[in-house]
Amino acid sequence: MRTSEGTITIFDPAGSIITQPVTINRSGEIAGTWFDSGSIEHGFVRSATGKITSFDASKAGGTLTAGINDKGVITGVYFDNRDHHGISSHGFIRTP
Repeated sequence: MRTSEGTITIFDPAGSIITQPVTINRSGEIAGTWFDSGSIEHGFVRSATGKITSFDASKAGGTLTAGINDKGVITGVYFDNRDHHGISSHGFIRTP
C-alpha cells in the first residue's frame, strides 16, 4: 500500500506465501486473496488501521476475493471441491 506522500506499507496475512490485494474502498479497507503453502486460496480484509482478518466461504476449497464496497461488503467466488473430480465455483457475499 502506498500513501499519497509516498510511504509504502508492506503487509501479508499470517501464513501467506503469496498475497494479492484486489480492491480498496473509500474507507481504506483492502480486500484480497492470499495463498497458503498448499496453494489454497483464502480471502482477507485489511482495515484502515492495519488489522488483517482472513476468511473462507463456507465449506470452501478455495476463496477468491473480487471486490469490497464502501460499507465493507466483500464479494467473490469460492470453490467447493479441490480433488481430482473437478472444481465447482460459486459466488459469495461477506458482510462486515
